[in-house]
Amino acid sequence: MKKKTCSFRAGLAVALSVASLTSGAVLAGAAPASVALAASGISESKARMIALKDAGFSSHQVLGLDTDDDKQDGKKIYEVVFFKKTGDRKYDKYRYVIAYKDGKILKHSKRDIRIITKQQALHEALYKKHFSRSQVYDVDVDLDEDDGMIVYEVDYTSRDGANGGPSLDFEFTINAENGKVVDWDWDDD
Repeated sequence: MKKKTCSFRAGLAVALSVASLTSGAVLAGAAPASVALAASGISESKARMIALKDAGFSSHQVLGLDTDDDKQDGKKIYEVVFFKKTGDRKYDKYRYVIAYKDGKILKHSKRDIRIITKQQALHEALYKKHFSRSQVYDVDVDLDEDDGMIVYEVDYTSRDGANGGPSLDFEFTINAENGKVVDWDWDDD
């Protein structure tokens, strides 16, 4: 392997390890097999892979897979959160703190949680706007993950009121652990 240094207009020098080709030439625009940048660390996808491997799951076996970058003790870290279904309305919440620099697991935890039913989530969304089930249509309730929290996304459309008012489309985010409305929005139909 030959070590080459390329200078850019800004004066930044980047050391690249370039594999010698049989002809000895480097193809223009071809990415080298290994690029070593002094300030680099692992990617978000690598942090997710490390957490899933440690927990013994694939991404297809978990709900949500939220990764946020942050700083801890002045060092960049990734926080990876995901959920694994363990029974009827029962989930394990996994939280990993992974070092950006080298991918080392700094901390991890697992917590058992129990969630409300889809019907309870719909009830909370209807109650928030004082609707009964017969006053809405196009109802959709989906379990999801949002910012490290297991949630129900509840969508419905209100029927025209007795006064001839317009239909409104409502969207709710309900915390699946405690049934509280986290966020809601509406649109004119």
